[in-house]
Amino acid sequence: MKQSAHGVRTLYSLRHTYITWQLMSGEVCMKVLAKQCGTSLQMIEQHYSYVVPKMFTRELSGVKVRKSKPKKATRSPAALAKSHARLTKQFNEWVLEYKKRGCI
Repeated sequence: MKQSAHGVRTLYSLRHTYITWQLMSGEVCMKVLAKQCGTSLQMIEQHYSYVVPKMFTRELSGVKVRKSKPKKATRSPAALAKSHARLTKQFNEWVLEYKKRGCI
């Protein structure tokens, strides 16, 4: 890390990357990040404001995405029986093949 084409690198060099990634993830608000990094909210806003528009693209898009529960698949008893028979056959073939190879 210390030998780089861009000069000497230290762990402190990763600070910018860390702050940028945290802001882009959207999991940490700027106020918490500023406190965590030992700097002011004003400094975070001043140096990382280019990241902020990317953070709010979903909110500013005008598209509302609802988190809905997936619908249960409604399959007929005949379809379920057919699927069960196919999977049972595949499993039995798999068991025989593995026994032949000595894996089971």
